[in-house]
Amino acid sequence: MPVVARFAGVELWVPLGVSFSVFNSPYPAHAGCGALDVYFDGEALMPVEEGIVREVRRFRGPKPRSHGPGCRREEPVILIDLPGGLILKVMHVEPSVSPGERLTRLDHIGRVVRSCYLCPWSDPHAHFELKLGRPYRASGWAPLDLSPALTWLEDPPEPSEEFTVDEVRDEYVWLLPKRPGSAGLVALVGGAPAHVDGGLPHYGHGAALVKHSSPGLTGEGVAWTDGTLMGEPTASLGFGVTFRPTARPVADGLACIGVGSYLVEPRLKLIVRREKHPWSEGDVLRLGFTPLDSR
Repeated sequence: MPVVARFAGVELWVPLGVSFSVFNSPYPAHAGCGALDVYFDGEALMPVEEGIVREVRRFRGPKPRSHGPGCRREEPVILIDLPGGLILKVMHVEPSVSPGERLTRLDHIGRVVRSCYLCPWSDPHAHFELKLGRPYRASGWAPLDLSPALTWLEDPPEPSEEFTVDEVRDEYVWLLPKRPGSAGLVALVGGAPAHVDGGLPHYGHGAALVKHSSPGLTGEGVAWTDGTLMGEPTASLGFGVTFRPTARPVADGLACIGVGSYLVEPRLKLIVRREKHPWSEGDVLRLGFTPLDSR
């Protein structure tokens, strides 16, 4: 169970083989590198060394854009007090814990659910956020250092333009890069391959992560293999750059809503409605990008 992020001595752990993301969400903390989504298969696990459950609360979320399988409007929130005064905020998890309960790393917290915030493009996951105070507010998150994850993630390969359709769902299709050794969406920053984490352009932000970053990367655009600018850098993280999407995906000439890319997930999520695309599982398609202002 490797460390993927840290803040002020608190380390966040994710089980081996479980995909996670920091930037693939419209929630403000994700844009600020302050929240970690972990795509558990069923039970969410305690990601930090120890803590005591402070509170479990439920509230009514916004009307979902889609009423897909398991989509629910009631949103549970779990607050866990950590040593040093930080608070771990957990969302999208049906709690199996109670206030006053002491938890240690790998303890079960509850089952991940598909909340109104996740429909229709996201899959069930646990949202973890380290809060500096006022835990129910959207602001006040602790910025995460993702350097630990990059010490064990494989070096990003050259970007792949050809993908095989691995699975077809109602609102999106899962794609596997056809080039051996490739994974998810890889783009170029300063000519070097970088892991892309984010929902582009539908969530409005993303990040290009590299093992050997430098301040100079802030000025480098995030580009596709043909030179199309996919994103304009907004900040240097020390382990990559955040960026604002400037292009949308095009697959075999069909303009799509967006792509979702995750860490430790070999597949790429292409967002397009089932009735508006011609692909079946096993098909091979070619992916490109076109500027957002193009017609």
